[in-house]
Amino acid sequence: MLWIFVGGCSIGYFVLHHDWLSRVYPTPDNWPYFAKIAWHTAKAEEELEQGSGLGMTDWAVVGNRYKNVAAVLEEGSLFTFWNEQIPKHDDWDRTIPGLDVSDVEKEPISPLSRMEKIGFDIEAKPEAWKQGYFEAMMGMARASEMMEDWVVDKKRKVCFPREQMEGPSNPYPKPVWPGSPSAPQEEDCGPVFDSPKLHYTRILTTKGLSRQQKIKAGLAYAGWYDFKGEHSTADALHHWALNLAIGGLPMPDRLTTTSTIKSSFINKDTGIIPSTAPYTTGNVLTAATALASHVARFGSSESSSVASTSSPLQALPLYLSILRARRTAATAPPETFYPAPEDDYSLTTISSISLWLRSLPFRPHMNADTTTGDEPYIRTALSDCEDAALMNFVGEVLYASTLDDSSAGRSSFSKVLDKRRREALGWTRDAVRIAERGAADERMDTKGRRTCMQCLGAGLENWNKMVGALANQERTMTRKERENGVSSASGDVAGSSWQFWKWGQTKQDLPAKHTPIDPALLIDGTGAPMGASAAGAALLEGEWTKEATMVQIRLHEFQEARLMEQLNRHISAK
Repeated sequence: MLWIFVGGCSIGYFVLHHDWLSRVYPTPDNWPYFAKIAWHTAKAEEELEQGSGLGMTDWAVVGNRYKNVAAVLEEGSLFTFWNEQIPKHDDWDRTIPGLDVSDVEKEPISPLSRMEKIGFDIEAKPEAWKQGYFEAMMGMARASEMMEDWVVDKKRKVCFPREQMEGPSNPYPKPVWPGSPSAPQEEDCGPVFDSPKLHYTRILTTKGLSRQQKIKAGLAYAGWYDFKGEHSTADALHHWALNLAIGGLPMPDRLTTTSTIKSSFINKDTGIIPSTAPYTTGNVLTAATALASHVARFGSSESSSVASTSSPLQALPLYLSILRARRTAATAPPETFYPAPEDDYSLTTISSISLWLRSLPFRPHMNADTTTGDEPYIRTALSDCEDAALMNFVGEVLYASTLDDSSAGRSSFSKVLDKRRREALGWTRDAVRIAERGAADERMDTKGRRTCMQCLGAGLENWNKMVGALANQERTMTRKERENGVSSASGDVAGSSWQFWKWGQTKQDLPAKHTPIDPALLIDGTGAPMGASAAGAALLEGEWTKEATMVQIRLHEFQEARLMEQLNRHISAK
């Protein structure tokens, strides 16, 4: 009798637990029940709210659960009578860079794999079904990237880092972690998952995905190629994604050629959006931003019209044109400017528990995203935080260009380099201010606040590194060299292309609210900066050190707040 009671309680807990997860991570109505269970486990583990409790994402669990979702949806594994099989097809774009079928056939296959190498035809499926299936495949690709340097012991079904494997290919293995099973032997090991190349091939050859989904997958695939050091293939994929986004722009009338009307929206070779563009789209902004980041880190290939160079400044016109297009876009009406309020199912308050109990009689369902990314871009509450992320990139590009710039002379405080560093710090400071304002906005949803917090953290870290390096130089320079630095910089600061804060501000001096940016300054680079007369005085003794200390305090406070937030979320999830 006791075992019946314990079993009934366990089953009841399992059902209620996954009912709660289904409201936090909704699934399409027409998915089989076991696909929903695997989806809930994968999403919860990936987001670390109801995961393994290890303090880190168990990517082996994430990848296997997403693989179970795809297997049930594609082949009806074990439950064919609940789910019809998806048809295969051979009608896919063979011009996509990096998709060589003969090369894909040689890719290593995990011993636990049941997946096909070419995608399926899901064109007839509902939008919510296709959206969930796409997210599951992207989840498998992310997991395969994270576990690419791991192996699985086929006998014990245990995963190990490749560096711990004993065998001819690894003659000096590292010791296993305390409490871990014994080291695996090479003859018993295989890859944990199929290669990321195979996963992205399956996604990009799937028939029925939207333009927005293909762009997202193509850019992720390009990022993997960049990580592997194959930058030419990554560059080709970035331009392929940009051309795919351009394909969603409006078609011309009879009197205008296609190339003419679409070049008025964006230059397909450079990715620069002209100031005369009637509007831009979300897909174009996504593809152009990814291309700018790729160019900033690795340059552009010789196959494009952009000259091949490793200078980060090559990406500056792209970032500025993207910011200009975003800033000059129309603003959403007040009723849609902020996202709709989210239902709180955290179970940490009486109201959230009451909401969950009242929702038990109703089945949750996934609302399909009806946007295609081809609509004109409209600014919402999240746009400022996304702009701040781009401003962080601009600051990074400007500052990185001063690290190896030998054209300005040997002095680190030379005229050109000092002006560029000032502008880099100005962009970074303003990005931090905008991100702080977004993170403190209580009307922002969870996703938006998380984006603002990530941007704020990145901005504070960049600011800390920039001003820390200048403070170190200040401490090692002689007073005469610092005075020369002031005299060389003070006459040039009025030509700066950005308005930035007064040097040497303390934390108490920071303004409470952000002053709106004049788009004319962003577009044309005209106008004198604020505090131009005080900018040169900032190089007096101790000013850089003072600012570096202030930034370090703010960064430590931010990191402590994030740590406490993660700890509280982890405790509440328990």
